[in-house]
Amino acid sequence: MASATPFVLMALGGLSLVRGLFRPHRAVVREGAVSRCAGPNQYKVCDSTDTVQTPPGASAYATASGRVIAAGDTFVHVAVHNEPVILMYDGVRPTVDEGQYVGRGQKLGESTGAVTFGVWQMAPTARGAVMQKVPASAWLAARGLKFAVSDTGPGTKWCEGGRSITVPQSVTSACDLRQPDPATFALLPVSINME
Repeated sequence: MASATPFVLMALGGLSLVRGLFRPHRAVVREGAVSRCAGPNQYKVCDSTDTVQTPPGASAYATASGRVIAAGDTFVHVAVHNEPVILMYDGVRPTVDEGQYVGRGQKLGESTGAVTFGVWQMAPTARGAVMQKVPASAWLAARGLKFAVSDTGPGTKWCEGGRSITVPQSVTSACDLRQPDPATFALLPVSINME
């Protein structure tokens, strides 16, 4: 009796190929430029999100599979399926509904001209589990993701470091940011430093 292993592996490879062709985007948007990194805003209040300027109407994509837990006129929040994380997209007119399951790379909505992306991660403390802010760029980098497939910005901001992110001490302390949990699997090395 022949082994079924080769057929199972071929089927898994075929499914991966189909998924890659239909949902190839491993980024928040297809084209854009980071206009603001996390840190104190103009009022000296912490804003732990990053903003990407995009053409109006550009598609915004899920950076992880999960369930849509909130969707409004211009925002979408996704509870990630395999880790205790909530992804927040603002400046996005949703094309998904609350309660809907989405896969990584699936279109969530259309940009209003700038997509603001933030990450909250559950972490254990002495008082129990609490949601803590995580640098969005560091969370993306740890998972081999990025803000834009085609980055049209100059790449001079700290949150545009690709697989090497160094969060400035002023941002870490002002926003009380936590180091993101590492990804369960990574092909390429990633460096995340919280000063």
